[in-house]
Order: sequence, then structure tokens, then C-alpha cells
Amino acid sequence: MLGLPEKGTLHSKTIIGDNLNIIQYCINEHFPTGSEEYYAMLYLKNNTDIWTQLALVDAISNSRIQSSEPDVYQAKLQWWLHAIQQQESSHPLLNFLAPLDTNIVIELIMSLIFELLKCSSHDKLLLNDSLVNILGKSLLAILNNHAIPSQNEKEQLIPVSKFLGQYWIIKRCILNHQLAALSHESITSFLTFPIHKSQVKLSQLPAKIFFQFAYDWRKLNKRCIEEQRFYELSGIRKLWTSWKIKTFQSDIFTE
Repeated sequence: MLGLPEKGTLHSKTIIGDNLNIIQYCINEHFPTGSEEYYAMLYLKNNTDIWTQLALVDAISNSRIQSSEPDVYQAKLQWWLHAIQQQESSHPLLNFLAPLDTNIVIELIMSLIFELLKCSSHDKLLLNDSLVNILGKSLLAILNNHAIPSQNEKEQLIPVSKFLGQYWIIKRCILNHQLAALSHESITSFLTFPIHKSQVKLSQLPAKIFFQFAYDWRKLNKRCIEEQRFYELSGIRKLWTSWKIKTFQSDIFTE
């Protein structure tokens, strides 16, 4: 089926109903050891909600980013939309979702699909404020373990949501060899996007760690606007960052 990830389909029957196996599936298919997502969730290896929901965002965003052909990405995104709405799929990720009417994250993911369907180019993905905000909100809702922010906190998190949404899209373009589809303008909009320590109020460990990775990656590549390549954080640095934030229960955000 067009909406299914190419690698995961053969394993769905063997992992459904097994929490450890569904998390291993997420690691194998979406967040391999060494990735930012893996280290952000390293200390929550038994939380199937966080792993499966983030993997679902990855699968859906990749369905759009992997292709520039409208017929292809629209068919994939429509498949995901139908599968989530009907809750009638043997896909391993969908089997671990909470009921639609009780899960704000799934509502955000459905909104994300609608926004992805509207964007006709990779540049528009990155420069569409509505899309990156919904994507960022989805990431924060998942990584903050569904903690519901107050109205004041929601307003403070708007720039953080946009920052994380743009980061996610750029990293997926890199991982899917679609970086050339992004213009200098759209990449610059992320590398120069103003984000300040006073704006970052994150309550849960995965969100703190993932934001730190995004900020450090942007800082590492901020001077590479004119280059055709990006540098990645080392595995040792990511492991140290996640351990440091967990151990001291605080941010290590640096300006």
C-alpha cells in the first residue's frame, strides 16, 4: 500500500501486542541508535506512546518529503489520514494509538496531514508558518508527554514550535537526500531564526533534550549557509548532552 513505510510492513504481525518489540521497531525503522530522537527518548524506553507517536510523525512527514510528485505524496498522505480516522489498519504504529477522541496528539497529527497536502514544494514546507507551527506543536505535545500548557505557556511556545518544526523538516530533507529541493532562502530562514533562552520553557526530559540537540545542530551549522553540506553532532556529544540534562534535571542551553 502506498501509505506504508517500505521497510516496516513485513514485521507488523510479529510485533503487535509486544511493547518492547514496538519500541524496537521504532528504533529499527525510524530512530536508529545515534539519532537525536533516540537519545532524546533514551531514558523512556518503556513509554510506547512517545516512541510510536513520534515515529508516526516521522512516517507521515517522510511520506511528503520523500517525493515531489503530487500523485505520489497525496496518495500516501490520504492513506495515513484514512487509516487514522478509521482506526482500521494492521500497521504496527497505528495499533498502539489511543482512541482518536481522547488523544490530542492524534488531532494535531491529522491537522499536520492536511497542511502537508497543501504544500506543493519543499520550500513551501519550510516557509509555511501554519505547517511548521502544527508540526512543532505535535513534537512538543509528544516529547512533553502530553503535558497541557497554560494559555500563557502556549504563547511562549510559539517560537519554539516554529523552530522545532523547521528543524524537523530540514533534517528529514537531509536524511531523505532532498536537501537540494530547499532554496537558500528557506534554509537561511531557519539558520537565522531568533530563539532565546527566555522563550524556552520545557517541562519534560525528552523535550528538553531534543530541543538542545536542535539548538546545538543549528549553532554548529549557522556559518554554513553558503555551503552545500551540513555537519552532524557526534554520538558522544549527544550521549553526554542527554546524560547531563537528565542527571542535573536542568537545561544546558547556551546562547
